[in-house]
Amino acid sequence: MAGIDTNYIYRRVNPCAGAVAPTTEYPITELLPDATVRHPVPTAERGLCIVLPPGATHGTPNPAAQYNSLAVKSLGYDLPKAFRFLRAAVALDPGYDPAHNNLGLLLLETGDPAAAAACLKSAIATNETLDAAYSNKGLAHLEMDQPQKAAVQFTRALHINPGEPVHWNNYGTLWLDIGCPETAGQIFNHAIKLDQRNPMLYHNRGIAHRMAGHDRLANRDFITASQLETSQYEAEFGST
Repeated sequence: MAGIDTNYIYRRVNPCAGAVAPTTEYPITELLPDATVRHPVPTAERGLCIVLPPGATHGTPNPAAQYNSLAVKSLGYDLPKAFRFLRAAVALDPGYDPAHNNLGLLLLETGDPAAAAACLKSAIATNETLDAAYSNKGLAHLEMDQPQKAAVQFTRALHINPGEPVHWNNYGTLWLDIGCPETAGQIFNHAIKLDQRNPMLYHNRGIAHRMAGHDRLANRDFITASQLETSQYEAEFGST
């Protein structure tokens, strides 16, 4: 089994107090109950939120945290090993929420959204402020064609951490799925204001423009996304 490309697993950032709460500009309850038709956008990119191990601390190390750290290191090349480490972490400490979150995103990435949602629910039960788990659980609900439940999870993630552009990205893909590209585009605009170097955000805004019939704007965003991906690749591996 191949590993996950960890370049596309986005890390959490510190909250930004000045960001706009999602329900202020985009009242989900007005639209989602009547949205009975799902509009798949298979090329939209969604950001899985991994919870990284904390830095070194004094005292006795937490074995669950050690297994979580080993799992994170294994994600890029050995998924079975990452699964084993995360399951060991959860067994050692059922209240260790980072392991529940990371096991959930791994299950989501490997095609089991129902099991992923259960793991993420456990993460939230042990830490109600873990914004990454809410965002990942929203993605699991999208995979199960449950947009209303997904909206609730994305909204909770954004209320906790409105400065995380990946949460805004995932929230925007919800609006793409229910066929509202103009609203999705506004959300991607906000995400790009928070992170202007993330190619995923431009790619998805390009999809929103394409769905809305704005081909020139879509092409510009796709080119920008490609350029950013190229520059990031060259910075990591060198130009060819």
